[in-house]
Amino acid sequence: MDLVSVVVVTYNQSKIVVETLDSILKQTYPRIELVVSDDHSTDDTVEVVRDWIEQHKERFENCVLLASEVNHGITANLNIGVRASKGKYVKTLGDDIMVPEAIEEYVEHFTRTDGEKVVWVARSKPFPDEDGIDVTPVQQFCDREIAFCKLSQKEQYRDIAEGNRIPAPSANFYVRKVWDEMGGFDEHITSFEDYSMWLTLVSHGYCFRLIDKELVYYRISKNSISNTTKHFNRMQNSVADLFFRRGGWMLLRTGQFNAFAHQFVRACRAKWRYRRENRD
Repeated sequence: MDLVSVVVVTYNQSKIVVETLDSILKQTYPRIELVVSDDHSTDDTVEVVRDWIEQHKERFENCVLLASEVNHGITANLNIGVRASKGKYVKTLGDDIMVPEAIEEYVEHFTRTDGEKVVWVARSKPFPDEDGIDVTPVQQFCDREIAFCKLSQKEQYRDIAEGNRIPAPSANFYVRKVWDEMGGFDEHITSFEDYSMWLTLVSHGYCFRLIDKELVYYRISKNSISNTTKHFNRMQNSVADLFFRRGGWMLLRTGQFNAFAHQFVRACRAKWRYRRENRD
């Protein structure tokens, strides 16, 4: 039975991190390594995690707590955590929650297609972490992966170049060898590091297939769905970066010239808004 490394990235999550850690503790799969990489939290997240590990370390084959002295951002923090892990498989988590059989299901499916260019993704269930949050739009986005996973590899290549089709919590489970071959997460991208990875995978001939079970509860907070101008512009700037670095070329290679022109204009506008905001 192969070792699975669960890498949890944290930043100011002292009030909710135990929920994520408890979901790892309850996994039915026996061989788990836990790595927590904290991105210089200003609250007591590190202390909360350290106390939790001390209480539950016997459950895991290895426990690692990395506490950065500077804030690197989520993409770099993910790379730090994964590179410190040792498992054949890697599952990354932020503040989401896994059902008890999640890792067992992932491993079973990846073992079934060992050596094939297949990435298994599961269904995820969004939930609000406080009253007053409507998760319906997020659920609609999550459901889009069902149809996407039925497409051929070539169809997925064309489709995902136009926009993300896969929610991060459902798909962030990797064979380490494949993660290494892809070069880890692209640190030029400060947001949407998951979408950047999906683009890289399909560019290398991988296709996505669906585990038709809800294995991850996707936490939705007011921060994660904020529509403030500053937040929106930052996120759109990251989407523009992805277009110029990868997505645009994928559209051109597949002859999607109208889609390329449309996305090009959107990306230029996003870069202009972001630079104007930061200049001011």
